[in-house]
Amino acid sequence: MIPKDLHKAGRSFDYNKLSDDELMRLISKGEDAFYEVYKRYWQKLFVYAYNLLEDRAVCEDIIQDIFTDFWKKKDKIAIANLSHYLYQSVKFQVFNVFRNGKIAKKHVERMRVVQFVNSTEESLNLKELENVLHDLLSQLPDRCREIFYASRFENLSYAEISEKFNISNQTVKNQISTALKHLRDSLDAITLISLALLF
Repeated sequence: MIPKDLHKAGRSFDYNKLSDDELMRLISKGEDAFYEVYKRYWQKLFVYAYNLLEDRAVCEDIIQDIFTDFWKKKDKIAIANLSHYLYQSVKFQVFNVFRNGKIAKKHVERMRVVQFVNSTEESLNLKELENVLHDLLSQLPDRCREIFYASRFENLSYAEISEKFNISNQTVKNQISTALKHLRDSLDAITLISLALLF
């Protein structure tokens, strides 16, 4: 299981200055490096899952399960890209939630999309979907687009984006909401959710 006193860990050394690769080299030697990974990614992974499921309790369970599994396997798995591994783990768990029907009725359409994506993977033109997304984002004002990219492609938190662009958290939220509304207004439900799941 995950160490019980995570909030007490990581004080003897400034682990937040280490890269993901450096943390992975230290993670089997104690809880401090694991705590830094947990602290660095928990909120980002939760937001990623919540954007797809819109269910706080389910998303919290997913992220907790991912980190519990990660802790148990820390001595057995070789991870080349920590961020990719964690986000792929979230995506896998989201697929499972859809498949197992552990969601409200309002998400039935999303279940159909996941089944569609899984059953016709070989026929999906991922490059085409990506081009659609980038074409639509190119229509946004420069700053709005940059903020959206920082959120969805660089996986930065609102606080990190706020610091990067020297703007308030509320401005970040407003700009991301503007970008999402533009996508929703421009795409049908199947394409929109497919993009969310695939990218």
